[in-house]
Amino acid sequence: RAVGCPRTRASLTVRGSNRLDESSTPAPAEPAATPSPTPRANEPLQVPREGRWRSKNRKGQVSCGRFQRTLDASGPKRGTITVRRGGDRIILRGLAGDSPQPIRADRDPDKSDRYVGTLRFELGPDGITADFRFILDLESPERIEGRMVGKAKVAGQPCTIRQSFVVTYAP
Repeated sequence: RAVGCPRTRASLTVRGSNRLDESSTPAPAEPAATPSPTPRANEPLQVPREGRWRSKNRKGQVSCGRFQRTLDASGPKRGTITVRRGGDRIILRGLAGDSPQPIRADRDPDKSDRYVGTLRFELGPDGITADFRFILDLESPERIEGRMVGKAKVAGQPCTIRQSFVVTYAP
């Protein structure tokens, strides 16, 4: 059971690059022209709907050295999503398991339909702190496919927690 921690941190993850490999063969020179827009250039960025949402966890896995444990699928859990900064940040409340803290996730600059955020909180009464990273892929304004990876140390042993989930709009 998760216990609240007053610290919540948001992060922005930059992935990959669109740079060409310098060893690739250059394209033949063409007359200078105005570049044509990409198919999404004139379309607004997709943003999740604000309001009430429902999350369901799929089966997950906890790994601490040789110790392995399967996490059962769970849900639904009801909460809300709030859109901020013109859609570049979303705040999820009540959708992350037992965490009382909101998750702040920022749009990935390299993948416009992906949001990435982190959350730190204590697991149980022993004061074990876990850091979770959330990746939220926006399938549509009413559906998000997500996954989270948590890292913690338990009795000096590094542990990893992995679980995927789906979040759907529930007006």
